[in-house]
Amino acid sequence: MKFIASYFQPNCENYIKSITSILKNSVIYLNKNRYLNKEETTLKKINFKIQNKKFILLSGSSSSNSFEKKLRKVFYKNNLPVYIFLDSLFNLRKRFTKLDLEKAFIFVNDDFSKRELLKIKFSKKNVFNYGNSFLDYLISKEKKKIQYKSKKILFLSQPLSERQFRLNEFFYIKILSKIIKKYNYKIDIKIHPREKKNKWSNFKNRKNFNLITSELNKLNLDKYKFIFGISSESFLECIVKNQNVYALNFNKKNYNNYCIRNNFVNILKNQIEIEKVFHTKLVKNSKLKINKNYKKKKVRIKIKNKILNESKKFF
Repeated sequence: MKFIASYFQPNCENYIKSITSILKNSVIYLNKNRYLNKEETTLKKINFKIQNKKFILLSGSSSSNSFEKKLRKVFYKNNLPVYIFLDSLFNLRKRFTKLDLEKAFIFVNDDFSKRELLKIKFSKKNVFNYGNSFLDYLISKEKKKIQYKSKKILFLSQPLSERQFRLNEFFYIKILSKIIKKYNYKIDIKIHPREKKNKWSNFKNRKNFNLITSELNKLNLDKYKFIFGISSESFLECIVKNQNVYALNFNKKNYNNYCIRNNFVNILKNQIEIEKVFHTKLVKNSKLKINKNYKKKKVRIKIKNKILNESKKFF
């Protein structure tokens, strides 16, 4: 059996590669750089390649790009197995076709995600929850780190102002800027890949922070005293490296976010709670709890075995 792995979003890439990292089978990777502006040509080549062969598709679940859906359709027509990895609940219905609901197997990270998929008519027997494979991968690679006595914090920005959200990245960074000035902290702002960097150039307090455009895995996350975000999917990487990770959530609990709904991050609901962070000890050590639980689950091994065993029915 051979695999084709297709993903448009970085989060889907993380989930899929967490599984292929323990596969002994041959894998062809299709990231967006390989098919953008030549989708139809790529689909024809894949269709020819997989005919009458033992191929398995590992697919992302993007809502903003149609290539993954078209590729899954090619596999369905050839009666080959398709496994989808769900990275987010945002725009859930837009992520799938009618054929996906009928034919695909899909891996989710928790029971909440599974219930949401069942609401849109996925078959219960085709939705699997073994846990978060990327979190399992991150923990397997984690080594004991030195805790720095730092006076620096990290803010995980998101393109919420572009979507006209009132409680957006600027709303929260203004609050943080006032507080860190009081306690003599410095702040780095990690830009989201889809965020417009130039929007920060007109921000009044530009001189008080440093913009980071590099990938998150290039950062030394445990050097920060605190890490703040809103509803970032990057919380997942942060909680493995740093126990002082906080979600700024002034309106309501964001159930679209895996780390927030599973209480892997500490939720701050107002400015008073943010300020308390800077002069009180952290109550919950979520990092240690997560590491201990996930090492026991063997999430990736269970997903790999499920894929290999389920696929035998097709060949």
